[in-house]
Amino acid sequence: MSGSNYNPRNIQYIPAVINFAFLDLAQNRSFFKGLNISGIRNNRVKIPLSVPAVGGLFPEEEIVLMNQYPGRKCSGTLFFIIFSDLDGTLLDHHTYEWQAARPALNLCNRLKYPVVLVSSKTRAEMEILRDEMSISGPFVTENGGGVFIPPRPDVSPGSDATGGACPQEMKKLSLGLPYPRLVAALREIRKELGLNLKGFSDMKVNEISRLTGLDPDSARLAAMREYDEPFIILNEQPSDLAAVVQAAEKRGLTITTGGRFYHLQGGNDKGQAMDRVLSWYRQCHGNVASVALGDSPNDFPMLERADFPVFVGVPKDAAALTEKIPRLTVTPEQGPRGWNSAVQNILERYLNRPADG
Repeated sequence: MSGSNYNPRNIQYIPAVINFAFLDLAQNRSFFKGLNISGIRNNRVKIPLSVPAVGGLFPEEEIVLMNQYPGRKCSGTLFFIIFSDLDGTLLDHHTYEWQAARPALNLCNRLKYPVVLVSSKTRAEMEILRDEMSISGPFVTENGGGVFIPPRPDVSPGSDATGGACPQEMKKLSLGLPYPRLVAALREIRKELGLNLKGFSDMKVNEISRLTGLDPDSARLAAMREYDEPFIILNEQPSDLAAVVQAAEKRGLTITTGGRFYHLQGGNDKGQAMDRVLSWYRQCHGNVASVALGDSPNDFPMLERADFPVFVGVPKDAAALTEKIPRLTVTPEQGPRGWNSAVQNILERYLNRPADG
């Protein structure tokens, strides 16, 4: 593969038979505008040894045609969506500061790539953070329980979302169960197991503030739950969590683990909410690439689905996690610094756009 169309320093566009085929190479992701390939079966092909890629030649291996997703349009523009957890990821775990991520946030804004916040936080908490960060895209609350969609010309959530009667009103898609049902279930489980389970519904604002490190006003916002009951197990023993998980599953509920609390919720998770948001954007943009960043087990359903999954910080069992999510990138830095470097590296590498300073 040589000639004027071959740039060995940064190969992104190669003349080909297939128009604008964007490819996913298992461990090292590179996108090409078309390749002279054949034998497409089940969205997978084999590339010959002669196909160059960034950093050298890949051995013959299977790759996935990213433009084979249902409904995806075949065009030359790749549209990135950044899905991000908050606490411990975009926000510092201890201080809740996010300013170290400002350069990458500015880059996303300049390129008009939406940053979709996906958190265990409430709508009340996240609306304030979105305003501070100048983020205008949809956002996902309480571990995928609710998806909130501001009016945008490139996002059409369909009839299953409610609200939006006024032009400036957000629409809401409820994927989780109502909060009162979860509170009642936690109390049932506490009585059934005889464990000291304490949920947000059992706590006063000053206790939530102490456990989270939030100021009292922010703690009040954190208590405004709709789809998810955070809880702790006092005097927890090694077998306690498994018993709680089993009791929850018996009721058709799930337990997830966040950075500070366990969470009792319905069958929703961050990954399901991410799927919904992606489907809306694909209707308008066609070739969509997803970046997902997180730092806790409740982020894994999101990372598993992403084209570019990023674990921010060092996981407890890096080997097991990378086996579970083979494409995973792990940042050496935690919180907003790790977030900033990861997002900048992905966008600069694949789009050749300079980052803000």
